[in-house]
Amino acid sequence: MPTTIFTVDGETVDVIKDFQGDVLKPANSFLWIPSLRAVIAGDVVFNGVYAYLADSSPESHRAWHDSLQLIAALQPQVVVAGHKRDAEIPDSLQAIAMERYLDDYESARIASSNADQLVAAMKRNYPDWTQEDLLVFSAKTAFPGTTPK
Repeated sequence: MPTTIFTVDGETVDVIKDFQGDVLKPANSFLWIPSLRAVIAGDVVFNGVYAYLADSSPESHRAWHDSLQLIAALQPQVVVAGHKRDAEIPDSLQAIAMERYLDDYESARIASSNADQLVAAMKRNYPDWTQEDLLVFSAKTAFPGTTPK
């Protein structure tokens, strides 16, 4: 994009770029619409969906926390997740509870000795979340040479 600020129907939209999300490098962007106090979060926020963590690391998770804290500091009233379980889930600030998910994943990874244990721990903590394939692939990557059931 030639600029990081543009307007839509007279409303300013800021492109906040090069922040951490679900990949190793800080290459994600999100949109901030000040007049609506809204964030369109892209791959920085997952809401009710297991996060794709196969292309990330404990270090990138810490940077991801920083991205989530930046979103929270904007004090948005609306947070549209890049990945959402279904349309019934509100687009609220609670969507950035991703910080807890990242912490829970790291704790479960450390406590697990294989991918199956990691998957089971996360499913216990987040039983109603969807896209289990993302969780399984992430766990398989965390424990190379194992294949979760």
